[in-house]
Amino acid sequence: MRDLNNVILTGRLGKDIELKTTGSGKYVTTFSLAVNFDDKTDWILCKAWDKAAEALSKFSQRGDHLTIAGRLVTREYEHNDETRKITEVVVDRIVFPDRKSEGIPPASDYKEQMLPDADSDELPF
Repeated sequence: MRDLNNVILTGRLGKDIELKTTGSGKYVTTFSLAVNFDDKTDWILCKAWDKAAEALSKFSQRGDHLTIAGRLVTREYEHNDETRKITEVVVDRIVFPDRKSEGIPPASDYKEQMLPDADSDELPF
């Protein structure tokens, strides 16, 4: 049996998106999504690449309601000669539920990777 690493979150965007470009010309953005549960707000760190990052920068702003799907990734980096570890959601798909009537193309235009259909033999369970 294969492992499964899928995350689906609905929350509000913590600040306006800052679209950046890597040295190789790929779009990337890192943002926080405020997810409320049992009167508690969790701030979830998220990263989007290429078309998903571009769509976020064009069609969202601070406070917007978003649904994202992706996978959890843990990475390490150096800061002041100290190794730090961070976990974030790498976004594969975005839905803009509050903006359906504003002419935004379907979320399928921004997905970088599709999950297999429920009837597919590729499901890990």
